[in-house]
Amino acid sequence: MNPRWVVLAGAMFAAAPMASSAPPDDRVADLAKTAERLRGLTLDQPLDVETLDRAELRAELQRLLKAHPDPELSPAYDDIYHLLGVLTPDQHIRQILLTGLTDQIAGLYDNYSKRLLLIKSGKAEATDGTVVHEIVHAIQDQRFNLSSPRFQPANSQRDAARAAQALAEGDALETQTRFIAQSGLRGALGEVFGAIGQGGASGSSLPPYFQRALVQPYLAGQAFVTELRRRGGQKLVDRAFRNPPRTTAAVLDPARYLSGDPAPVAIKLAPPPPGWKRLISTTYGAADLSDLTASSEAATQWLGGRLLLEAKGTRRRLKLILIVRDAGPVIAPLNAAVPRAAIASAIVPGNSRVKPHGRLTVTINGRRA
Repeated sequence: MNPRWVVLAGAMFAAAPMASSAPPDDRVADLAKTAERLRGLTLDQPLDVETLDRAELRAELQRLLKAHPDPELSPAYDDIYHLLGVLTPDQHIRQILLTGLTDQIAGLYDNYSKRLLLIKSGKAEATDGTVVHEIVHAIQDQRFNLSSPRFQPANSQRDAARAAQALAEGDALETQTRFIAQSGLRGALGEVFGAIGQGGASGSSLPPYFQRALVQPYLAGQAFVTELRRRGGQKLVDRAFRNPPRTTAAVLDPARYLSGDPAPVAIKLAPPPPGWKRLISTTYGAADLSDLTASSEAATQWLGGRLLLEAKGTRRRLKLILIVRDAGPVIAPLNAAVPRAAIASAIVPGNSRVKPHGRLTVTINGRRA
């Protein structure tokens, strides 16, 4: 999932609560100076800040989804998730995500309206760390344009979109982490209580697959940005924003990015059979494989991937094509992850003569729920 607006996807990432009773504008202005210093870039324009409660947040998310439709929240993606078994037939991705984000978001930067939205849950307001995180997104947007094709590639390039999202979220979380570290013990304790106040201790209502999919850009992205800063400081991080990683494999392995960020292995696709219509054809990356299988080892084998959804009347067919270094570490977790009856004999190494690559194809047949 790659929302067309940048959010802080969970109270688990919230930081220290309000340090003073300063008016919201003064508080944000002070934290903006801190965010600029830590990130090493300044805001070009003042921020438009609003505070919302949970009900107002839900209405705002619905407005954003209507104004900027996300293809990954469409009925076609419902079909994909039903076939993969990560959603039951009565569950729908749009409603699942809307409910989960309403419960968990602590702050949101809307890169279309350029607004910073801070969430108040009961008596607990958006925390200082949340504000810093979202101000970093505003800095990114003003300096590098988060609405540009570099950060919003075509729908057929889902993996590139996830890689760019990981860069943006990882940069914000890495800056937020350094903000917390400079706050000392008191700030760290405040962060814990701030997360509890925002609802971070209540757990997530999202199915495990979507919990992994939402968290991964933050954690993998933070590790990626941390390594870039270690090797080349802010200049290398800024360079990455001008040339975002093209695959999530490069995010998971910064050495891949730093060695030239090689393109994934191309996959030639045959046209669908007569009577069938291809609804979705997009890239399927290392992070997708990790989210599906919960196996980081499987993800390290990824060299290329494609996800296809085809339809004939109410019939649906999902094809997942993977190019891997070694099929061995991938087959077992993949078999465990997808519906057993659908893939009992479907996952087999193919194209063994094509060295050094192996090809895995998963085909799942079903009907629209």
